[in-house]
Amino acid sequence: ADGYRSAVTAFVAAVAAAQDGVERGDEELQRRAAENEKRRELQSQLDDVQGKLEQKKKAILEALEMRMEGAESATTPEMSKNMDALLNDILTLRGGHERETFEVWQAKVEACVKDAQLRIHTVGATIDKDSKARKQAFQDRLNVLERRTSVTPQKTTGGPDLNPLDLVRDKYAAHEAELQTILKAMEKLHEDGLSNNDMRLCVNNFMRSTWGPASSGGYPGRRLFD
Repeated sequence: ADGYRSAVTAFVAAVAAAQDGVERGDEELQRRAAENEKRRELQSQLDDVQGKLEQKKKAILEALEMRMEGAESATTPEMSKNMDALLNDILTLRGGHERETFEVWQAKVEACVKDAQLRIHTVGATIDKDSKARKQAFQDRLNVLERRTSVTPQKTTGGPDLNPLDLVRDKYAAHEAELQTILKAMEKLHEDGLSNNDMRLCVNNFMRSTWGPASSGGYPGRRLFD
């Protein structure tokens, strides 16, 4: 009888241990499933910030190509270097989950994402500020040009004095953008010190090169600025 009771007791203990093992196994499976889901979420966050960083880096490079009053934009190459450093960190983190515990890897990913989001916001604000400054500088130059041309109207053959911009808009609206570009270029050359005679020589040469000599009927009337 004692042997039977001992066998039953041992069997019950073995069943309990097996059940406990199964429960622990289920808990481990659930833990791993939750961890894998969290890993996917973190990888998705890395994908998102990587895409945004690459877009901002492209915007930085485009901004650096622009000049405002002869000076570089406030967006400097240092910002591009910061973007590169963060992108390299992301690449490292993608492989880090295989070498580090989940908790360590998770902390690093969350810190990287937070830093990247801050940089993205800062760069975006700087680029917007530069864009507004360039637009304002262009408008200021245009206002100066309009004031000057309104004070010193140009004569047109056989007609009253007209502001150049009014002339373009009134008679050559289809070519307004191109003609305003020419006008602004001439204004810039004047500011840079190109003389009246040199300007006439260049323009007459351009006219002959494009439309042909006046004597051959290439363009009617007298030579430009004569």
